[in-house]
Amino acid sequence: MTKLKLKRLPAVLVTAAFLCSLLIADQTVFAESTGNIGHYDLQTQNELSLDDPERGGQSEHLRWTSVDDQYFVEWTGREGQLLFSRMTPPFFQPVAGWTADLNGDARPELLLVFKEASSAGAASFWVVEGGEQPQLVYQSDEYPQGQVEVKADGVYVQYSVYRDGDATAFPSERVTEHWTGIPFTKLSESRSETSNRWQTTAAARTSKNPPLAEIEAELEEVAEEYGIPAVIFKAVAWQESSWRQFDSNGNPLISYDGGIGMMQLTNQTRFDQQRLKYDLRYNLEAGAQVLLEKRAYTESGLLPRIGKMDKDEMESWYFALWAYNGWSQYNNPHNIPNKFRTTLAYQDNIIKIAREQFGQPITPIPRELIPASGVPGGSKRYDTPLPIHEAGEDVERRHFAEGDTVEVAAAAGSLNVRQAPGMREKVVDTLQARERAEILSGPREKDDLFWYQIKSDRGKGWVAGYYLIAVRDETISLEQVWQKEIERLDPNALKRDGRNLYLQGEDLNIAWSDLDDGGLQDALLAYSWNQLWLEWTEQKRKQKLPEPSRDGLLQMLTPKWGEMLAADEPIELEFHDEIDPALAAAQFSVSTADGEQVDYRLSPGSHALSIKPQRQWPSGEALMLRYKGLPLVKFTVGGQQENRGWLDGYKLFAQVDLDRSVSKGISINFTLKLDKQSVTSRYIWLEDATGEKVAAELSLSKDGKSIYVLPKQRLQYDTFYCVKMTTGLRSVHGKALKQKTVYLFKTVQK
Repeated sequence: MTKLKLKRLPAVLVTAAFLCSLLIADQTVFAESTGNIGHYDLQTQNELSLDDPERGGQSEHLRWTSVDDQYFVEWTGREGQLLFSRMTPPFFQPVAGWTADLNGDARPELLLVFKEASSAGAASFWVVEGGEQPQLVYQSDEYPQGQVEVKADGVYVQYSVYRDGDATAFPSERVTEHWTGIPFTKLSESRSETSNRWQTTAAARTSKNPPLAEIEAELEEVAEEYGIPAVIFKAVAWQESSWRQFDSNGNPLISYDGGIGMMQLTNQTRFDQQRLKYDLRYNLEAGAQVLLEKRAYTESGLLPRIGKMDKDEMESWYFALWAYNGWSQYNNPHNIPNKFRTTLAYQDNIIKIAREQFGQPITPIPRELIPASGVPGGSKRYDTPLPIHEAGEDVERRHFAEGDTVEVAAAAGSLNVRQAPGMREKVVDTLQARERAEILSGPREKDDLFWYQIKSDRGKGWVAGYYLIAVRDETISLEQVWQKEIERLDPNALKRDGRNLYLQGEDLNIAWSDLDDGGLQDALLAYSWNQLWLEWTEQKRKQKLPEPSRDGLLQMLTPKWGEMLAADEPIELEFHDEIDPALAAAQFSVSTADGEQVDYRLSPGSHALSIKPQRQWPSGEALMLRYKGLPLVKFTVGGQQENRGWLDGYKLFAQVDLDRSVSKGISINFTLKLDKQSVTSRYIWLEDATGEKVAAELSLSKDGKSIYVLPKQRLQYDTFYCVKMTTGLRSVHGKALKQKTVYLFKTVQK
């Protein structure tokens, strides 16, 4: 037991996970007293005796006891009374203590450092001030790759900053902060770019990283052995070290916080440290064990559960991935960007790597279901986010056969096409990210890579297969695409892709092109936004519309698609769940057919929303209400409220024609040649805004693709009329009109 001789202990309990370099294997943190600074190794003991000469030299005690995967810290007085107690955050353990006079009152404070056993090597600290009633006066952030040192002029904290594309072992920047005083205050901060990210160990051994194809095979073997979806394990290894066990000098890869090798095992003293450095397979298996241990915390109640926690469901690994890097606020998606990360939260970055580098979508927990700060409570239970992706489909995307369509992995940026297999062969073309080609032959092994002959739009050549992804059927949550890949929904992108795109739910299938006919409205009356996903597929799917349900985002919406509103009439929405008016304001928009935004105001209720024009909707316009940028309701403006039902049950054929002459006829064009026998007043006719039929002559064009409607009487000026068509109208091949349709126009005087 270590004796601390102090006048009086003003204590600072610091719960962090710092002292990264001090915790590297082979190094020892020793207890010493230098001037007024004491430094103590807390990993080899669980109790300190604190002698106070001012109170007769009798001992006080600081103890820390492991409780599952947390520590209970307590401070008792000389007569056994409890002076201070506190529980550390999950997964953090005491590693070091410092005593120093931090505020210049000639009395030392106690600073305790805690470190998390995670790949980020997060550190945090408490400052405790002693006296008759010791109290916690400061609790630090949780610093990734953190190191802490107490000097004569204060406390120095170092940590890493990650930018887009950084592996855990190779942060873009290191920051040093200088703190002191009570209240604890930051005096200064300095930053430095990490020009040398390949830190070396003291022992100089020359080793070589295996070829990428060999590493990938090894990762897949370990993943199968431990029951981890292969793409998740590969993405974690890529995020941690860019698939490197050794640095550029052939030495074991050791990061700032002592993370070792490909899986960046940090503060994992139960494993053989030398084997972690030099034995790649051992390092991978240790990483797999740690990941499984993090996942098992759902059973002990420290991490939330996801669905039935089926290991084959990739979505069930979300919180285990979070905990692998650090079960901390700095990985909360609501807290990104922060001073440690300017990119995605760790677990979301794993999902990004899986998608961009290996072609495998994984659905994250919806951001709005995660608490705005801190970490989710262990008692929380989440439904498995949809769509669910099963282990095995990821490996299929990495295996190519002759005739397969492949695309360049997004993470590759671009890919050289060479005249023959091999890195020294002449470059004949360059494919860009997500550009597609056809596999002609292969693989052939050369220069530690497998090569495939491909054919693109510009010709043939050979490419390294590691950077290719097979184009298979693909399902991605609508929320993911809307937030991060909205460009994939652009008409030109859909045309280039060539696959069919469908909006889907568990009992829903709507062709993406049918969203312009009210498909999204049908979907949201039956499902919430997070229950919908998109499927890109070569197959043709039949449309399937469910009945409205209590699971739907919407309970009611007026007008329906293609109906008419009066110029001062609001759009009314009712929701099953309570809504946030501020969020709704950002999600809805109204625009003209030309895309011009129309101003409106919201009148929210707890479960309802009324969207009203600022003054009046523009008369005679066809307007679109959009939800998150997608078409929800198309409606026309004009007429009186009492005539609102005039167009009920009819699909709007086209936008309102604002300049139809009162003396001219109406020409309606079709893509198919029409059966002349069906062009009768029984199936197509002219009406005014009261629903009364207007006498008109019908004729068919010579090519059979246009109907001409000529009123037999002069129409009134500045008035709405419509041509209504029923499903009795058919093509020469007997194909009927899909649904009752209306062509709406407004007259002008010419």
